[in-house]
Amino acid sequence: MVQFHKGLCPLRHARNGASSSGTIYLPQHSQESLNPAVLAFHKDKSHKYITTRYRSENRVREDTPQVMNSVILDDDTLSIVLAVKGLLKDLRARGLDDDTIDSLILRDGPGRIILDRRGILTLPDYGGVKIYLNPMERSLYTLMLRHEEGISAEDFWMYYDELCRIYGSRTVYDNPDQIEAAVDALCDDSRATLQTNISRIKRKLVEKVGKNAASLYAITRDKEGVYRISVPRNLVTLD
Repeated sequence: MVQFHKGLCPLRHARNGASSSGTIYLPQHSQESLNPAVLAFHKDKSHKYITTRYRSENRVREDTPQVMNSVILDDDTLSIVLAVKGLLKDLRARGLDDDTIDSLILRDGPGRIILDRRGILTLPDYGGVKIYLNPMERSLYTLMLRHEEGISAEDFWMYYDELCRIYGSRTVYDNPDQIEAAVDALCDDSRATLQTNISRIKRKLVEKVGKNAASLYAITRDKEGVYRISVPRNLVTLD
């Protein structure tokens, strides 16, 4: 059980942070408001709410479910999360933007990828993050995962039949006309639909794992105009 005490957190600048012992310390400036007090860690754009109520005698009166990104956290894990969030806030206050922070803590290389037939892209080595890809996005991403050597923009039409088979087998669509219309758009010479889907996939990755990590999993284009996904294929699972 997490204990709560008035006083500054041992982590110097981690406001509302937690020590490694599982004790959460409240900043001194919050003492006046505890009679009784309510401290709420509200949801931001990437986390669900965590709300904890305190009584003035420093005992926990009521804890709501401690949930973050649909994961139930135990007290020790919650303490670590709160401490890390405090330290990240301190780094931002020192002038580091999110991209810089990402680059400092980024793992050495890409992790595993699992893509199932429902279009759920899972990254087990990034906390099990799950990203939904719509039928056109998942068909394109599946094709790129199958071809580690990459595909040039001018050559996508050469994979027309394969794209049709992927679209038909990995989506709920079985109408040949619908499948061909979607693949026609992906292989069109204007490449507008191709670029739109590449951008959408990248944006979804950025929203979940940040810009730097997303570059490891996104479909990228090199100077020769060849599109590829850089993840080693021994890390890829297509369910």
